[in-house]
Amino acid sequence: MKKIILTLLITTVLNMANLFAQGGETGPLTWNLEDGILTISGEGEMPDYGYPLGDAPWRMYGESIHTVVIETGVTTIGSSAFSFCRNLTSVAIPESVTSIGDYAFCECRGLLSITIPDGVTSIGDGIFSFCTSLTSVILSNNITKIGSSAFRYCWFLTSIIIPDGVTDIDDMAFHNCSALTSIIIPNSVTTIGDMAFTSCSTVTSITLFDGLTTIGNGAFASCKNLTSITIPNSVTYIGDETFTYCTKLTSITLSNNITNIGSSTFTNCTSLTSIIIPNGVKKIEASAFSDCTKLTSVTIPQSVTSIGGGVFTNCRKLTLITNLNPVPVEISSSVFYDVDQSVCILQVPANAVPAYKNAFVWKNFIVEDIEVGIEPIEADVVKIYPNPTTGKVYTQPASNMKVYDLKGTLSQETFGNQIDLSDYPQGVYLLQVNGRLSKVIKQ
Repeated sequence: MKKIILTLLITTVLNMANLFAQGGETGPLTWNLEDGILTISGEGEMPDYGYPLGDAPWRMYGESIHTVVIETGVTTIGSSAFSFCRNLTSVAIPESVTSIGDYAFCECRGLLSITIPDGVTSIGDGIFSFCTSLTSVILSNNITKIGSSAFRYCWFLTSIIIPDGVTDIDDMAFHNCSALTSIIIPNSVTTIGDMAFTSCSTVTSITLFDGLTTIGNGAFASCKNLTSITIPNSVTYIGDETFTYCTKLTSITLSNNITNIGSSTFTNCTSLTSIIIPNGVKKIEASAFSDCTKLTSVTIPQSVTSIGGGVFTNCRKLTLITNLNPVPVEISSSVFYDVDQSVCILQVPANAVPAYKNAFVWKNFIVEDIEVGIEPIEADVVKIYPNPTTGKVYTQPASNMKVYDLKGTLSQETFGNQIDLSDYPQGVYLLQVNGRLSKVIKQ
């Protein structure tokens, strides 16, 4: 009974204290709390206060703070300065502030919006993590990095503009921002960290630009409403589980400069119907396309030398594999587990048919010459495949290529060993290779 009375007495004293002005010094600055308004004034840097709860002098009054006013002259906001001020709804930051420390506003669950002025060049990790009511953020145009977990679990954040000049989006920066509907990543960004946008379950579109080189593990995992995405050719690395459980993803164009498709990269992308793996990819790691239950066709380039276990497990609708490698890659029986190989066509280069018909696992498919259905080209030194195609058409050797519709209108011209028809409507097109025309069917 005495403990209960003592607890009630302490609570009453604290509540009464909150009715009166509190204040003091913190580093070179002074603070004053009155009627729920915390004012920080003075000249210089605010100290760092540690994490998770920190030791800011106003910590014991945190539940009563609803407004923070930082006056001109203050140059930094310390780490964990206002973390767990769960009733905080408004913050005013002056142009004099140049950096905001780690977790400065973490767990400010009542904060609705905030503007980071252009004087700020650095924002820390976890700065707004678990700000579950935050709907609007205006970021400084001068920041170069969005720290790890910066907006993690900001459930009501519907949109954000990442400023030009940002080069890095760190791990879990927007993890579980489940109300975000679109993401535009400027061309200044070179790195997207692990799980940066995981479980952004409402996002339907993501725009990526040249300049991006690295996409981390699970970066877009469980973005369940994402329907399509193009990975620019500047990207050289895509991590494991990058698009796992993106259940509405129907199409994806991969960078031509990646050499590895990580494990479980597209696991459970249950709306994906076809995939063309770019030439240059050497390894397809374990379970990369497992449980892609609507996948009907896949193109494997001749550059692939390693295919991991379970890569196409449970891809039960897979009926066409175009394998451009003249030498069968050694694979385990688990690669095509639960795929009906007896009805699945395996197209391979003409001179490789005997090898595939005798290779472990590969021999279980209906092995066909990749040139079946191709209208012959008189110049026998040039080959065109696959035809029909769902996207890219390859030539051997590299050639001057032009694409025309049946009315004779030129739509594309390039020199190389491939041309992409992915965005073309289904139909018949004329492909001119070194001056000779052939029909190509786009499925």
